[in-house]
Amino acid sequence: MFEEKVIPLSEVLSLHPGKQITFPHRSGTPIHVRLQCGQTSLFEGRLGKLHGKAAVKIERRLVPTDSPPPKNAAASPPASPDAAATET
Repeated sequence: MFEEKVIPLSEVLSLHPGKQITFPHRSGTPIHVRLQCGQTSLFEGRLGKLHGKAAVKIERRLVPTDSPPPKNAAASPPASPDAAATET
């Protein structure tokens, strides 16, 4: 989750593959993200690029190391940095 944004229902209904929802972001400032599975927050980090692909540098673990991973904890690929936003 990069950021939450309230948008009109009419805009949601007009979404289609390839459409982008933009968020304000100043170039050169870090994009802070929280990685979560469902409602369980797992890590916090910064969005960036590695070998030309979007990546997240993990900065903080949010779940105790002795906790079992949440069910279905497969990570989703990060959104395009062009459509990314600031801290959640």
